[in-house]
Amino acid sequence: MYFAIIKVKIGETFGEIKKLI
Repeated sequence: MYFAIIKVKIGETFGEIKKLI
């Protein structure tokens, strides 16, 4: 369960980084 939440958080962060670049 926690791993899935962490995965989603990482995905959101990666999306934000991609938007900045």
